[in-house]
Amino acid sequence: MAAFSVVMYVDSIIGMLNFGICDALQPAISYCYGAGLMDRVRAIFKRILAAMVATSLAAFLFMRLASPSAAALFIKQEDTELLNVSITAVRLFSFSYLLDWADMCFSSLFTALDRPVRSLLVSFFGTLVFPIAFLFILTPIWRLNGVWLMPAVSGAASGILTIVLAVTMKTDERRGAAFEEGLRKG
Repeated sequence: MAAFSVVMYVDSIIGMLNFGICDALQPAISYCYGAGLMDRVRAIFKRILAAMVATSLAAFLFMRLASPSAAALFIKQEDTELLNVSITAVRLFSFSYLLDWADMCFSSLFTALDRPVRSLLVSFFGTLVFPIAFLFILTPIWRLNGVWLMPAVSGAASGILTIVLAVTMKTDERRGAAFEEGLRKG
């Protein structure tokens, strides 16, 4: 349980930063979307994606390289077994930062673009369905390491769902535009 606390202490700092970046995009994107400034919507979102990728890579590298130091902040040096378990936990958990940002970022985008169902699906599957499912799948196979890897695998599944929802949103918009154009001509 102490190893989980170490991981969650470090994760809460990075999670708050990512959440702040994603929520900061909503007002600007909503405004530009409502004003019909789609080039600005894309430009803002590209910058947010770049910031999220940079933050996530930095978090991944920090967690991989500084895991002994980060774990040692919360554990007494003489408790070497707990320290080793915590270092392993932090290193395995660090893989979640490579993909975990996608569902958070796109959920905020879907909300800003007035696509609440897509946002709800991404959030629901990313924070509840996939984590529970992969916890049940991975822990019998890898035991405690399955717990630490679950966020990464869950993030990958959520990322795939997010991409599908983003691509189908573009397809739906094209169909809607073609339908409206047909009504004007007809």
